Amino acid sequence: MNFTKGIKKKNTGSRSDCDLNMIAEMVCLTLGMSSASILHFHDRELEELAGHFGVPGIAPHIKKALYTELEHSKKNIIIPTLAQTDISTSVKEKAPSHPSFYAAVPLKDQNRKTIGMLCVMDNSKKKLSAQHKKVLLKYGQHITRMLMDKIKNLEHHDDLRILKEQITLFELTNKQAKIGSWHLDLPTKKLYWSNTTKAIHEVPTDYKPELETAIKFYKAGESREKIEKCIENAILHHKKFDVELQVITAKGKEIWVRARGQAEFENGECIHLYGTFQNINLDKIKEKKLAFKENQFRSIIENSLTAHLLTKPDGSIIQANKAAIKMFGFGKKEFLSLDRGKVIDTSDPRLPILLEKRKIEGKVEGELIGIRKNGQKFAILLSSSLFMDLDGVIKTSMSIIDISSEKQKSQELANSEQLYRSITENSSDIVCHHKPDGTYTYVTPSFSYKFGYTLDEVIGSDPYTYFHPDDKRRIKEEAHKKSLQGVEIEPIKYRFKKKDGSFLWVETISKPIMESGTVTSLLTSTRVIQKRVELEKELAHTLDIFRTSFNNAPIGMVLVGPDGKFLRVNNNLCTLLGYTEQELKQCTFSDITHPKDLKKHVLPLGQLINGEVKSIQLEKRYITKEGNALWVNLSVSKVSNLDGSLR
Repeated sequence: MNFTKGIKKKNTGSRSDCDLNMIAEMVCLTLGMSSASILHFHDRELEELAGHFGVPGIAPHIKKALYTELEHSKKNIIIPTLAQTDISTSVKEKAPSHPSFYAAVPLKDQNRKTIGMLCVMDNSKKKLSAQHKKVLLKYGQHITRMLMDKIKNLEHHDDLRILKEQITLFELTNKQAKIGSWHLDLPTKKLYWSNTTKAIHEVPTDYKPELETAIKFYKAGESREKIEKCIENAILHHKKFDVELQVITAKGKEIWVRARGQAEFENGECIHLYGTFQNINLDKIKEKKLAFKENQFRSIIENSLTAHLLTKPDGSIIQANKAAIKMFGFGKKEFLSLDRGKVIDTSDPRLPILLEKRKIEGKVEGELIGIRKNGQKFAILLSSSLFMDLDGVIKTSMSIIDISSEKQKSQELANSEQLYRSITENSSDIVCHHKPDGTYTYVTPSFSYKFGYTLDEVIGSDPYTYFHPDDKRRIKEEAHKKSLQGVEIEPIKYRFKKKDGSFLWVETISKPIMESGTVTSLLTSTRVIQKRVELEKELAHTLDIFRTSFNNAPIGMVLVGPDGKFLRVNNNLCTLLGYTEQELKQCTFSDITHPKDLKKHVLPLGQLINGEVKSIQLEKRYITKEGNALWVNLSVSKVSNLDGSLR
């Protein structure tokens, strides 16, 4: 509401400010009366003395009698005939004689309502001439106009008081919400700011804003151009505006504000602009933080090594990340036209059990069978939960890990059920989000499960406190520095400290998150590889034992490739034949076999390679480096791959 408009248009001056006592005196002098009283009626029983000359008032019972006669009489002048009555309300020494004559003129407003009366009195008997009556009526009309002005002024002052109370209440209420008001008078180009508006601009309360300087508070560029356009459209096209803009306060602070305004027109011409002004800087900061967090989590999900699907409870897919697209082979648009029956084997008896459990508990995790676009089925670990979005719609999140390779490895290694279960449990990736310096800002719940720390202990901590001292420098040089340069690194292996103080071997890949060419954060995906490292160590130990036994055997030993070339020879064989190790590695077994014995081993070797026999033994001659024939007893066995083929 534009409160200031009413204030400006009210007339603060009035003829009612004149002294009515002077008018009463003029009436007496003109008519030759001893006294006169002007009464102003506020209500039927309430009146006040507006002006007088001579006696200061009239006795109450006389006033009541006159008022009753005025109400019912249509005469312009009333001259009643009453018994001698003391009408003086003053002390007797001020009115020693009794009035013998009085006359009253009713004062009526435009609606013919009696608002007062003019009463003249004299101590001697009088008779009013026609001229005197005319003069008395003229005075009555003049006094009526003065009383009307007085009434208007009183009403105006009441309006102002109410108005000020409303403005005070308005500004007090808006101050709590940091909402100020403003008003621009177009004819005078005077601009008004409420105290709250001044506080937002960080100017003193006695600051007097001007249109040109007020516009310059808006940040140069988009904000200033926008407010100028809004004002122009309001003045020229009657358009209201409600915009969020940036201003630079008098103290140099850059803040967000909400400016609302509209125009007021008179005879087709804009005469006023008014509106509200609100500091929304904190809301904007919260909005940006929320958007950042949302973008952060979207980035984590989109770039996760784990496949993520967003579905409705009926199974229809509404979102899929990159890992899901890669895992199942469908395009992004194809995914959105599918339901879970196209990517998960619905004939799997474990599926209805998991769905029922999720319905009861809200979340579930278990193994199922996935289906790729080409129809290939593979083992997956599914984690799924129900949640409600901002619109109150129930949706389902699904995290899917391809565990087929782990399954295959466990079968190939023919490991125990416990090892199989351990590999399956360790297949879940640990996804983390970091500041550029490495500080954790987000970790998945699997972090706590794998390493024993609570999420609160991890968030805000430095990851280098968990790295093995011998690995810190290598991680910094080979992974961290490269990531800060925007390079996606290959997996790096290192040791990570658990809460109990022990270390686990893990493998991590890192992806830099870029904004405008600058790395703003890091996304890592970590997998525990403790079992794999232990197996690698065991295999290395076994190979070391084999090498020692091979090299120090008391008989000649050789490892021959499928093409007959010597791959590895021991010291004893070199001594028997007189060749060095390097010389023998350049030969095949045919090169040093006596010509007459070459056909001896053709058939037995064929049987050995085809798996008809496990080993062969035969006597043959080798040719030494010096050219001598050396009879030997040869034993040969096959080294096979897991599928039985010759290695």
